[in-house]
Amino acid sequence: MAPLAKWTKPFVFIDPPDRLHGQGLTVRYTFWDPEPTESQIHSVEDVPYPILKPYLCDQCQMELEAELATRIKDVVQRKRIEVNRRRYEATWRHPRPGEFEVASGHRKFALVAPTLSFRSIEFHWRTSKLFCRGSSPAFIMLMAVDGVFSGKCCRTYGAVGGYNNESIPAEEPAATSLLAQWIQRNLQTDLRSIDPLFVWDANKPAGCGCDGGNRKPGVSQTTRVDGTRFAAVVGLFTIPAVANFLETVGYKLIEQRERQQRVGR
Repeated sequence: MAPLAKWTKPFVFIDPPDRLHGQGLTVRYTFWDPEPTESQIHSVEDVPYPILKPYLCDQCQMELEAELATRIKDVVQRKRIEVNRRRYEATWRHPRPGEFEVASGHRKFALVAPTLSFRSIEFHWRTSKLFCRGSSPAFIMLMAVDGVFSGKCCRTYGAVGGYNNESIPAEEPAATSLLAQWIQRNLQTDLRSIDPLFVWDANKPAGCGCDGGNRKPGVSQTTRVDGTRFAAVVGLFTIPAVANFLETVGYKLIEQRERQQRVGR
């Protein structure tokens, strides 16, 4: 077979799932991920290898097996590198001094109740010098209501997916999450007046209310064993979505000034 495909390059391995043909004898192989040593040559020029193998000379068989072993080694190495990279990117760590540029920001809102009383809500965030995740810098966000600390969170910078899979800067869902938690703690009476998207009764458990993470904004209600009810807000990924949601119970959320963003050391 070697003279038919030029002795200097008789076999051309095609990586799965490519269907291209090489300039020599096209060799297709299967990489068995759970156990790489079980990987095997599938065919040569679309002829099943188990059928063709008895007709190949020892040198051709050795060349095929050696090339397969080399490719298995390369794939295993690439997968190991990728696994290590993903593990590193998912690991929280302490950044090196000066590793990331420090940024900070501030947003301020007024929450107007149906009784026309006002609440001042502020968010402050700054790049953390203590935490980061892999190669991504993190920020610490604090929330204050009427000057009183009301929550904090730590997130990495970057875009995240919101409702309808739109791209949202990480600071937006971080502030939304803190605000939603505050609403749940302080506006339960108003939330329980909304028709819930889902009700779960601890005394008659049925269903889970799961919908693949694509919930529309609304309320999920839980009835506890003692009969009390707790309403949780769901499907909120942005501050404008929170503002629209609050309007259903007579509240107005007004941003008092444009977002301020400062960059510096």
